Amino acid sequence: MSSPPPPPSPSGPGGAGPPRGPTSSVRRQWELHRAGAPGGLASSPAVDAARRGLRARNALTALGIGAVVVGIYAYTIHSISQERFLDELERDAEVMQARRAKASAE
Repeated sequence: MSSPPPPPSPSGPGGAGPPRGPTSSVRRQWELHRAGAPGGLASSPAVDAARRGLRARNALTALGIGAVVVGIYAYTIHSISQERFLDELERDAEVMQARRAKASAE
């Protein structure tokens, strides 16, 4: 787990000017996180274990969604190729029908 980026410096560009940056409550949370205090942003072993379980579940969900997307894409490509094949069959049938009509007219 990566730690959050450090808070911006409290002063303006170049260290001059009025203080800018996080409020005192955000600064306090950052200090608690860095100290590893229980009330801070640091996570406990139980939270880490729960995250591992959720991470695996999220990965399986993402793989499932990806499989559905790939399946829909493959089905669409297959359907389009079938459609072209059927168009060729229809064209051939029309040519054959025209030949029959021409032969019967003679």
